[in-house]
Parts: sequence; structure tokens; C-alpha cells
Amino acid sequence: LDRVLVSLDSNLTSTTFDAGVHGVTIFDAGAPGKPGGRWLDATSDEGVTSVTLTPSGSLISTHKFYKVAVNTSDVLFAGTDANVFVTLIGVRNGVEVKSNQFKLGDSNSFQRGALDTFEIGPVSQEFDSFVAIELGHDGVGVGSGWRCDSVAVWDIAAPTEKHAFPVQGWLDKNQAPHKTNMVISIEGGDPKSASTIYRIETVTGDRDGAGTGARVSLSVFGADRDTGFLPLNTHGDDETRRHFQRGGTDSFTLAQAKNVGDITHVVLRHDESRVNGGDPSWFVQSVKIHNVSTNATTTFAPRCWIGKDREPHFSSEVVLTPEGEAEITLVTYRVTTRTSDLRYAGTEAVVSVRLIGAEVDGKRKKTSMKKLDNDSNNFERGASNVFLLEDIDIGELASIEIGHHGVGTPSDWHLSSVEVSNLDGSSRKRESSKNENAKLPQTSPTFFHHNEWIKSGAGPVSIRKEDGGSVKMLAKYEVQVRTSDTRFAGTDSTVTVKIVGELNGEATATDFAVLENSPNNFARGKEDVFFLELANVGEVTGCV
Repeated sequence: LDRVLVSLDSNLTSTTFDAGVHGVTIFDAGAPGKPGGRWLDATSDEGVTSVTLTPSGSLISTHKFYKVAVNTSDVLFAGTDANVFVTLIGVRNGVEVKSNQFKLGDSNSFQRGALDTFEIGPVSQEFDSFVAIELGHDGVGVGSGWRCDSVAVWDIAAPTEKHAFPVQGWLDKNQAPHKTNMVISIEGGDPKSASTIYRIETVTGDRDGAGTGARVSLSVFGADRDTGFLPLNTHGDDETRRHFQRGGTDSFTLAQAKNVGDITHVVLRHDESRVNGGDPSWFVQSVKIHNVSTNATTTFAPRCWIGKDREPHFSSEVVLTPEGEAEITLVTYRVTTRTSDLRYAGTEAVVSVRLIGAEVDGKRKKTSMKKLDNDSNNFERGASNVFLLEDIDIGELASIEIGHHGVGTPSDWHLSSVEVSNLDGSSRKRESSKNENAKLPQTSPTFFHHNEWIKSGAGPVSIRKEDGGSVKMLAKYEVQVRTSDTRFAGTDSTVTVKIVGELNGEATATDFAVLENSPNNFARGKEDVFFLELANVGEVTGCV
């Protein structure tokens, strides 16, 4: 015997606990940490009519107990005689954890307009913070439907720290949303906080093959930032549970994620991994995202397949806009990187880039961070590499963020420049078009000059476009250097050059570029030839 539930019943005249021949077990009726008994009275200070008692001195008594206050709506037929249950949901070390399910009250609880307070416990799970509760009933009884206004939860040892969960809805199979069980997110915190907790609910369609065993992730976007891709396959201590099954609803808690504020769109994807050889395609019915900091819930209703072999997108990554808002236009960008022709300039690290648009009405559109990975020999010394990336249309391109993850030998990378073109008309809507041979219009390329190292561990660098956009384009230069044939004329120092010229009547100049393509450059009496790709200065008038 490890616990006893005691409830107040007006018809109860006596209660006897028989511990058998093994002895007597004593249960202290006082509140945890406050021995001496308590009232079971709805009108008392505690307001409880049901408590769970644990043996005195038991280790289990060190676990926490919580008060749960439930407000039933004051509308016709709002009350219920069904058995009501609650589960606490929180975060521990960044992972979602759930308490056991606890039954609340009895047949006299949850009357129309009533405020009922219950004590639940012991709760063995530890929470860094609460994020939600799971509230429901078993549907037993005539007219079992129940309309709940709100629920509050607090630790008995910290009665001033109450956590509110607004419900404002029916738990009734005959009333929308036709559910007797639901997950309710906690009421909001600081909307301007840098990080937040996201509660995410996905609904998989109820059709043949709708489920997937692939690894699913999503990135949440706001007006000027995004969370990066966050996996939706972490479920605390329930790792064996399979998500995304046909007709199923799954919920996830993502803690310590970037707070993007008002959500503009999300990118949802999976890795096309197959379970037992099955089709990894996934039919997504809906997605709901609740930002705990802003207390805002955003609903997406894609009702479509995500999979490279499925219409309409033929892709394992889709962009979703909130329900009722216009679909975001997707375009293809051609990104050309040029690695400098210097010793050790190349990298084996994975390189990623984000494209950022010009400011419009105080806001900028930006793509997600995209990996540039289509060949194992990318980013070799002196090489140009071309990548096609599909993402949202950000309008006029203003800047880029580019960097690498620092893994590999070598990982440091000397980036010369990046060129970006928007291949308008190549949105995914066009992919399903019958006119596959139509010529795609193309914007003029935008150039970004760097000519510097991107060091391991330094994070991505931000590069603004060249002034004048495509007017100031790259040009290729041949630079010949003759070292004098006199004693000590050579050098092992780093040599740089700046090319000066005149373009459209204006004096122009490149940045300084390092002249290095051999460990034996600038030896006595030797001629070295270098090929550089730098800003176009027009007619060359000199060098520094």
C-alpha cells in the first residue's frame, strides 16, 4: 500500500483502512510539508474535497503535489457527470515530459458555472517549466459533453505561482471540434523574449499511405528571423512511440527556440527515410503552432502530400502559409560561389547560405539557411561552384549570410565572391505544368565580394551586395609580377594588389587581393602569373 485517495461524500458515515496482519500504515492528512490535518470542504481556504495521502516518512512523499482549479462554463448543458482526467506536460532539460494521468473529482464536480479545486499527486516527474495540460473525459453518462472555461495549476508549496490554461471550448464528441480530449497550451509569457517554447500539433490525413516513418522537421519564420530546422521526433521518455500515423494527431514541445514573433510561414520537410521499405511520403492535414511567449496560435491547413514522388509539389520540403492567407511564391535561385586561388583556400566543411531581401515597410524577407551541397568536391581552391536553391521570393536581393559548420580538414575557407540570380517563373506551380520546355525568365545577377577567410567557429558572415547591383560586375584580371634578379630580391612575405581604374567616368578600385598560387612565389629573377576575379574597374589606370 503506497497511497490512499480520500474524498468527501455527504452520504459517507465512516471509513476503515485494514492494513492486514503486516501492521498499520499511517497516512499524514496534512498538506505536504504542513503536518496537522486539513479540511475537506469546498468553502475552506484550500477549497478541496479530495486529497491523495502518502505514508508518513515514505520517499514518495518527497514528490510534488499540485492544485488544479477547473472553471466550468456558465452556459446551458455545460456541466458533465463524466470522469474527468488531467495530465501535466512540461519541459525538463529541453525535452517534453508528462506526468501520470490523474482523475479529478467525482459525479458532483463540474456543474454549470462551478469552480472546482482538486489536489493531484504525487507527481514524480520534474519540470523546468510547464507548457501544457492534457484535459479530457471518458464520455460516460447521459449528456457527458462538457464546456470548460479555464484551468489553473500550481505547486502546493508555491501557491502564488499559478499557471493558467485557457480552454474556452467544448469537450464533446457532438460539438466542434468533436473531441473529448485536448491539449491546452499555457497562457503566454513575455512576447519580446529572445527565446520561447513552441507547442506544435500535426494531424496526418486519414487516407491510404498517409503516414510516414521519415524524420520530420520544421523551421518557423517571422518577419525578420527564423528558428532554423527543429526535429519533430523527440517525445521525452516515450521514444518508442511512432508519430505521423494515418489519421493520427501528434503534439510536440520545442523548448528554448528562437522567438520569431508573429509567424509569417513555416517550412516543413522530412528526410525521405524509409521504414521497412515503405513509401516515406506524408499527407499532412493540418499543423498548429502555439508560441507560448506571444500566446498566439497559428494554423496551417496544407492538406497535401510531402514527398519527392507526390503531386503537387514533388518535393520533400514545402512552404506553408497560415490558413486564409495568400500562398507564398516559390522561386529558384542560382547561387555561384568562387573560392579564392590561394594556398589552402578550399574547404571540406558544409557551406550554407541565406538570402535576404531589401527592406519594405520596415520588414525584410529572407530564405531559410540553405546547404550548398551537390558534390563531394565543392569549394576547391580557385573553383566556381553552381547551386540551384528553391525558397520563397524575397524580392530585391540586398545581402547574404554565408558560413560553414567548421567540420573537416581543412575547414577554414577563403571566399572570393558569390553571385546570385533569381530564376523567376520556376516556382513549384510550374513544376506540375505541362509546358516543361518553356524558357524561364531570369533577373540580372547580384554580386557579393568577400575576398577574406571564413574561419572555423566564427559563424556565418554577412555580405551586402555591390553598390549598383549588376552594374559593378566581376572581371577577370591577369597579373604578372617580375622579381628582380639581384641578391636578396625575393620574398616570402604575403603580397597583395589593388587594381585601380575608371568606370563610367568615375574612379574605381578593387579590394586588396592576395597574390599567392605557389609556395615559391616571388623568388629572385622569377616571373609569377596570377589570375584574379575581382570587381570590374573599367579601364585599368594603375595598381597599388
